[in-house]
Amino acid sequence: MKRPLVLPVHCPTVLLFIMFTLRLIFFTWYYAFFDWDGIGDPVNFSGLANFLQVARDPYFWNAFKNTFIFMAGVAPGQLVLGLLLALFLNMKIRGAAGYRTVYFLPVITTGAIIGIIMPLIFSPISGPVNALLGGAGILAKPVDWLGNPKLTMATVIAVVIWKWTGTYMGYCHWTLMDNFEWAFGYTVRVGLVYVDFSTQERIPKDSAAWYRGVIESNGAVLDDTLIVFTTDHGDYLGNHCLWGKGVPAYEDIQKVPFLVCHPENRTPGRRSSSLQSLIDIPTTCLAAAGIDALPGMQGLNQEQAWKDASCAIRDWALVEFRPAHSPFMQLSFIEERYKIVVYHDRPYGELYDLAVDPHQLTNLWYKAERQELKSELLHRILSAEMEMEDPRPVPA
Repeated sequence: MKRPLVLPVHCPTVLLFIMFTLRLIFFTWYYAFFDWDGIGDPVNFSGLANFLQVARDPYFWNAFKNTFIFMAGVAPGQLVLGLLLALFLNMKIRGAAGYRTVYFLPVITTGAIIGIIMPLIFSPISGPVNALLGGAGILAKPVDWLGNPKLTMATVIAVVIWKWTGTYMGYCHWTLMDNFEWAFGYTVRVGLVYVDFSTQERIPKDSAAWYRGVIESNGAVLDDTLIVFTTDHGDYLGNHCLWGKGVPAYEDIQKVPFLVCHPENRTPGRRSSSLQSLIDIPTTCLAAAGIDALPGMQGLNQEQAWKDASCAIRDWALVEFRPAHSPFMQLSFIEERYKIVVYHDRPYGELYDLAVDPHQLTNLWYKAERQELKSELLHRILSAEMEMEDPRPVPA
C-alpha cells in the first residue's frame, strides 16, 4: 500500500517561516559578498570588502552602540514593570479586569497609530507631557523630547516599554495565578451536592480549611464524602508547538489531572499509575454509595483502585474525539505501554511506544517491524468497541 503524505499540523507555519524569514536572512548574507547597487542580479563578487568597510565606518559602531543601549533599557524595563503590574493585579482589588485592559491596550494598538500620536504627545509646543510636567513645577520650560539627541533614546525606550509591557504583564500574571484560578469551569461533585468553583471568590492556595468549608456549607460531611477533582481535557501548554486543546492526540491533551479522596483511605500523597476514564466516575460514585450501576452504563467500578494505589482495574482506555456537525472522528486506544490512534475513513494513523517515547515524537504506524503490533492493537480496538456496546436490544 502506498504511504499517504501526512503533513504535521504546524507545516504551514514552518513553510511561511522559511519563505519570509529564513530565505531573506540567507539572501542578506549572500548579497553581502557582492558589490551590488540593489538593482538586477549581483555579479561583482567582492569577498569580505563590504565587511571591512563596515568595520571602519564610525556610523556603524555608533548604530551598534545605540542598539545595545536600546536593548539594555527596553528588556529590563519591560520585565520589571510587567512583573510589578502582575503583582498588583494578582492582589484582591476591585476593578482588576479594567486595569488589565487598560495596561494591555497599547499592545494591540498599531505601530502606525503610535507613530502619529507620540510626536504630538511629546511636542515641545503643545504636548501634554510638557504641559503636565510644567504645571507640576518639574520643568521650567518645554523640552524637545524627540529633537534633543541627549533625550531621544530615553524617550524612544520609554515609548517601547509602554507599548509592550502589557504582554509581559500577562505572562507574569498568569504565572502568579493560583492553581484553581485557571479553572473557570472546574466543578466538584460531593455526594449529591454540586459545587461550581467559577462562582467562588479567589481560592487560597493549598487551603484545606477552605475546601472543607465549601463542602460542608453545601450540606455534606467531609468524613463521609467521596471527593473527585478532574477535568474533561488537558492543555498542550506549548508542547509540539501547540496551545490550548485540539485534534492531535498527545498525552498533554488526554492525560488530565485526577485527584481522589476516598472516605476509607485519606492517606495523602498516594500516587497510582492505573488507567482511569472519565466514564468510570459515575459508576464508581454509585458503587461507593451502595447503588448498582444502571443498565447500559459503560464505566467500570474503580472504587478499589481509588482506595488502594497498587490496584489496577482497567487494562485499556478509549478516547473519542468527534466534533459536532462533522464526519471527522478520531479514536485513541491506550494501554499501559502503547497508544494507537485511528481516524474514521482514513488510511493513516499513529502508534506510539509510551515507555520509550512518552512525548510521542516517533510515529511507529508505518514501521515494518511494528505491523504485527499494529494489527494486534487494531483488533483490541474492535474488541473494546464491542465490549462497550449496550447489550440491550435497540427499541423499535
